[in-house]
Amino acid sequence: MAKERLTITLDTQTLEQLDELIDGVTVRNRSHAIESILQKQLRPHISKVLVLAAGEGIKLRPLTYELPKALIPVHGKPLIEHTIETLKKNNLTDIVITTGYLGEKIQDHFQNGSDFGVTIQYSEEPRLLGTAGGIVRARSFVEDNPFLVVYGDIIFDFDLQKFIDFFLEHEDAVGAVALTSVDDPTTYGVVQVDGNSIVGFREKPVNDDDLSHLVSAGIYAFRPEIFDILPAKSPQKPLSLEQDIFPSMVTEGTLIGYPFSGPWFDITDPKEYERVLKKWDV
Repeated sequence: MAKERLTITLDTQTLEQLDELIDGVTVRNRSHAIESILQKQLRPHISKVLVLAAGEGIKLRPLTYELPKALIPVHGKPLIEHTIETLKKNNLTDIVITTGYLGEKIQDHFQNGSDFGVTIQYSEEPRLLGTAGGIVRARSFVEDNPFLVVYGDIIFDFDLQKFIDFFLEHEDAVGAVALTSVDDPTTYGVVQVDGNSIVGFREKPVNDDDLSHLVSAGIYAFRPEIFDILPAKSPQKPLSLEQDIFPSMVTEGTLIGYPFSGPWFDITDPKEYERVLKKWDV
């Protein structure tokens, strides 16, 4: 990309703050520091988060006979409330929750989000649409800007802004997947990466020495171009991101991965629920 020389004058205090950003690797000099700051400020920002919470939580019965999975208690708070607190801590306060099974109880608990320091809207699903179908249904809420998607049955804590910056810096990517490492990957869909690019998925593979331990954390960032890949209308059958959408993105080379370290739990069944009750202490 062609560059043009520009002369600016800065006060001493600003120069000192600028110099603190220079590490010789990611930021090489003052010129590079100024360029990095401007690029971050001028690129599109992610402000909206879509939390998918329409599932029935069948594996967690009898807990979910009277509660949606998103509201099962974890240390005195509903599961999804921990997610909302993490989003707020990362300055992500414009939230849309997709609801379905017992969705009115989620709305009754959170209302418009003001009591929790966020703004919450709801996208109601008339039937179970799947992870990709839920995004299609909520398109009008996220509009034509990059957005974040978080599954409503996970609990986690890591720097989401670093994930967002990583995604926005890769301008050719339509989507990014937050990746976490697990001890036993055979119960998950293992993610295969080459550098930053996701090159494949292996659904519940047999354990072997060469098996990747990276799995999708159920946290994604998308540019609005994702709607060129998704169907225009809500599907008649549940549509899955992992099974129905991501394979074509892998083929096109538009899906990247971001490994992170930090606590993460996928509360899919009673065993995992018991584990999070023992180990979650954020």
